[in-house]
Amino acid sequence: MRPLLLKMKNFLSYEEETFDFSAITNATITGRNGAGKSSFCTDAITWVLFGKGSRGSEKESGNYVSTGATSCCVELTFSLNNSQYKVIRAVNAAKGNRMALNIFVLDKDGNEIPMTGSKLTDTQGKIESLLKMTYKTFTASSMIFQGKSDEFTNGMSNAERKEALITILNINEWEEVGEKAKADLADLKQQLKEKNAQRDAQYEVASHKK
Repeated sequence: MRPLLLKMKNFLSYEEETFDFSAITNATITGRNGAGKSSFCTDAITWVLFGKGSRGSEKESGNYVSTGATSCCVELTFSLNNSQYKVIRAVNAAKGNRMALNIFVLDKDGNEIPMTGSKLTDTQGKIESLLKMTYKTFTASSMIFQGKSDEFTNGMSNAERKEALITILNINEWEEVGEKAKADLADLKQQLKEKNAQRDAQYEVASHKK
């Protein structure tokens, strides 16, 4: 995944801001403590994609709303596997942290084609399936937080690391291909067995006629 455009409205210290990453390959961001570097470098990206960040998960989404505001919204456009996608997440703290989540794939003309599920959990599942990562996998392998550079080795159990690697390397897809091949082979063997049985029956009938 490569981020292309990030938009924030009333998100943490940002009232309304847009960051264009499309022409950037490498960058260093500097600033004093509390200037908002982590707000858009880490929190905005993890929150829009997974609904989580340094201020808590979905139930604490009101923590991401700027002081004095009642709602916030983050929009991330990114490229993945030669396609572009847009994810938009918003939360209304005044309505019990009610959240909205949408995902679109962009066609060659930039038109947004909805991929949003019927439920928020369905949409979240589509995002994680597309990225082949959960929040924990993403923050342990693709985004290294300050003071947590060993998250993948020490912050995860053996089972979690195994699951993360299986997901990242898409090993499950090859297992599915293998299972499909086994099923096809079993079907062919059954068809061959039936044809042999038919042939033997026909031969027996022909022998009796003689």
